[in-house]
Amino acid sequence: MKTLNVIYTELKKFIISPYFIVGVLAFTLMCFSSAGYYDGSKMREYSIFEMITMLDEQNSRMYDFSAQSVCSKGFGSWLMMFLSIIVSFPFVKLMCDERRCGGKRYIVVRTGIFRWCVSKLVSALVSAALICAVGFLLFSGIVHIIFPQCETEMMMYQVPYWKLLFQTVLTGMCVSILPFLICSVTTNQYFCICIPFLIQYMYNVAQLKLSLQFDYENDIVRKIVNSITPANIGQVLYKSETGYYTLIIYSVFALLVLFIFNLAQRRCTDNGQ
Repeated sequence: MKTLNVIYTELKKFIISPYFIVGVLAFTLMCFSSAGYYDGSKMREYSIFEMITMLDEQNSRMYDFSAQSVCSKGFGSWLMMFLSIIVSFPFVKLMCDERRCGGKRYIVVRTGIFRWCVSKLVSALVSAALICAVGFLLFSGIVHIIFPQCETEMMMYQVPYWKLLFQTVLTGMCVSILPFLICSVTTNQYFCICIPFLIQYMYNVAQLKLSLQFDYENDIVRKIVNSITPANIGQVLYKSETGYYTLIIYSVFALLVLFIFNLAQRRCTDNGQ
């Protein structure tokens, strides 16, 4: 019960932070920057922002311009690129400031070091999940106001909203683990935010190059690459092998990060850092 109270206290600090609102708004804006429509005649992709300006009586009859279709395309490549920055807004700033001011020692005396570490990690994961959930719901609400509803035979292939929301939440939690790990070894908030972004960028470039090579067709290589992709964790809803591998990998990663964070904090003896 005491652990839950500590988690609640830490989570409340993250959520009431203005950076949580910034993260939600940034998530929503990045959803609108995703590619939502491809015009084959012009060989061009249009973002959801551009689709809003293209709405007319003719386009509104197309399934691609329906609210259901647009919502399913909100989680695009640009959002995935910047997601590590967005979900780390609430906890990176507060954790770095808390450790720099030396106030941690007053909290640890009352809670215990391991309970404090667990509460920090769980609160960071939950705050990242809430940013993704609230941001996606806000995006979906705006899309349903702007874009028309569509009832066609294509609806039977549409992914349910709750699955889209669940996939988004799980992905956000996975992406937040790496910024938290960097927070455990440094108080430089710019490193904590930028290094995960650089790693994600390098991973995307490497994945693109691998996809252009014949070796990527190797089953083992493809499984490894797909299993460390955070967005693939949502495939557990479809009982996919890749989804289960991704879930196991990031669960083990989270436990490893907790161990490193606990070890790093136990070795800090000056000014509560």
